[in-house]
Amino acid sequence: MKKILIADDSMFMRLLIKKMLGDDGITTIEATNGEEALRLYVDEKPDFIILDISMPLLNGVEVLEQMIKQNPLAQVIIFSSMVNHRMEEKVLSLGAKKFVKKPFQEEDIQDILHFIWEK
Repeated sequence: MKKILIADDSMFMRLLIKKMLGDDGITTIEATNGEEALRLYVDEKPDFIILDISMPLLNGVEVLEQMIKQNPLAQVIIFSSMVNHRMEEKVLSLGAKKFVKKPFQEEDIQDILHFIWEK
């Protein structure tokens, strides 16, 4: 069973991602802001983290930096509507494994599922 932390301040996005991931062999936990995401990361030790960039309290870049500092092998996937090449390069250079642009398609989720199951 893989445990995935979905951190996004939008309930709609969390539910959509959760629904698209399905529940076959996957348990999801949810965070609504950056501080909650970090707390759940430490407490729950998820296998993968799906992280939005725009969140209250701590943004996704700050959360990513702290997660990678705690565990350089953290499997963080960034989902963001902040679609610019600089941001994508930045989060990938900080240690994110993938960058998915919002709005995303079902094939983006299938790609993420493939990534999750190959790890």
